[in-house]
Formats: sequence, C-alpha cells, structure tokens
Amino acid sequence: MDCSGDADVGGHVIKSGEGGKEYILPLCYSCNNKPDGEEFEAWNTDLVSVK
Repeated sequence: MDCSGDADVGGHVIKSGEGGKEYILPLCYSCNNKPDGEEFEAWNTDLVSVK
C-alpha cells in the first residue's frame, strides 16, 4: 500500500475477486475514510480474515 500514514485503525476491506469476503487491514485515518468501491493494493500478510 502506498501510504506513509501511521496505521492507527483497522478498516474492513474486501479482497478483490473473493466474492465479498471481508478482512481487517491496519490503515491510517485518511485511508480508512476512502469512498466505498475504491481499490488499493495491500500485502496479503497484512489482511486478517473476518469470521
């Protein structure tokens, strides 16, 4: 992810191509408030599956 902000919050994200499966991703406040549907890249190792 191309962001220099501190990961202060955990955001709910949906991994593209996984049929709506949700994950928690450490994000800065700014990235956590992006519009729904906006795509960005993240490392798979940073994703925590929501059960």
